[in-house]
Amino acid sequence: MKKRAPAAVLPAAPSASKAGRYDALWGRLETVNKSFLETAALAERTASEQTAVAKTAAAYKALQGKFDALPGPTRRPALSAAAPDAEELARRRERAARFEPLGPQPDDAPAQTLVGAREGGSKCGVAYGTSSQLEREYLRLTRLPALSEVRPPAVLEQSLELVKSKWLESADYAYASSQLKSIRQDLTVQHVSGRLAVRVYETHARIALESSDWAEFKQCHASLRRLWESGAPEAVPGSRDEFAAYGILLALVAGDGALLAGELRGLARELGPMTRHALRTALAFRAGDWVAFFRAAAAAPRLAPYCLDHTLEAARERALHAALVSYGGTLPVAQLAAWWGFQGHKAAARWLRGKGAVIEHKCLVIKPSREGWRAARAAKDGD
Repeated sequence: MKKRAPAAVLPAAPSASKAGRYDALWGRLETVNKSFLETAALAERTASEQTAVAKTAAAYKALQGKFDALPGPTRRPALSAAAPDAEELARRRERAARFEPLGPQPDDAPAQTLVGAREGGSKCGVAYGTSSQLEREYLRLTRLPALSEVRPPAVLEQSLELVKSKWLESADYAYASSQLKSIRQDLTVQHVSGRLAVRVYETHARIALESSDWAEFKQCHASLRRLWESGAPEAVPGSRDEFAAYGILLALVAGDGALLAGELRGLARELGPMTRHALRTALAFRAGDWVAFFRAAAAAPRLAPYCLDHTLEAARERALHAALVSYGGTLPVAQLAAWWGFQGHKAAARWLRGKGAVIEHKCLVIKPSREGWRAARAAKDGD
């Protein structure tokens, strides 16, 4: 019987502890291999960059050699060694002249400014200008004003009287506003805040009110308040009652309840006649008492009618709506004209027809006028 060959001896399976050691060894080999590959790639990139730098340096050296081989006249001298020619010197002198002071200066001495005079003076830091020019157009300041460009208070008083006289002659608001703003500018740079400043701001505010320049009026009104609050009424006099009334009426015209409340809070305890009139007018308007409102508007003092002119139309429309809602039958147009401040029943009738009302036998017919009023309002809202 043939003898069988012995079976191949297979290696025994590693135990669990040996398998763990194999895995740890394999992980370290992978880490070493990865680090080696990264180092090799970095070395390759560095070598290629160094090669590129070397090629660039060689090309630059070759180009420099060609440039050095050029003839002398063709080569341009270095900029640092170039001397400015006559044309360049002329341009430099022209640029330097732009920063020289305007006008001739004796012995090239800089003009003394108000700030310099206040800092170096001995009159408690007070300095005034020396200009005697009565008229000067308003321009915004772009530098410190010189003494020779600013008018002292004595000259500004004459300028104010000149502006007032010309306003009475021609009523040229553009001229008057520009002159008054230049006077205000001279007052500001000289820190003048007494009687003259109050008169200037009051004059400008009144002229602006007559010309319906509300923005300028508000600026002057706010400046007047600051002047009044900066000292006692005896030291800084002015028509506080008049301008307090204007502030109330303009707040009423604007329909701004918060602004009106602020004007009322700023009133003094003792109210003057103009302020009391403005309060009666505002209360009548807010309460819808149109008869009392138009009576107060007809008796408005001084420049108060200029404030109320812009609210008469709205007040009449609201009064007409109240009449159409409250009454029935007919109402005499003459009676409505007297209530609502019209100059006669014909003017009232024209205005009522423009609002869609129906007039028969000099009377407002209520029922058809209601329909015409609604149609006119709808057409107005549609536009």
